[in-house]
Amino acid sequence: MTAQPTPETEAFILLFKKMPIQTKKEISVWFQEHKNTWETSTEEEDSQFWMSVSSDAFAEIWGDPAEDIWDDIHKKHKADGKIQAI
Repeated sequence: MTAQPTPETEAFILLFKKMPIQTKKEISVWFQEHKNTWETSTEEEDSQFWMSVSSDAFAEIWGDPAEDIWDDIHKKHKADGKIQAI
């Protein structure tokens, strides 16, 4: 039996596949360089990193009507109780 990915993991994998190659490289390098500090990093440090390496990629992805799959994924996980209302 294979483990089911969490909603966050599924979203990250789908997003990562859509990112430009350079952004994928930057993220991969960052993960390798920070593997020992990943779990202890602050939310602010995480936010600064993601904004610096992915702002263009996020804008491109979220602005693309073909990426409306995110809405379906969110609705599915919300219906399953995996995402709480904010």
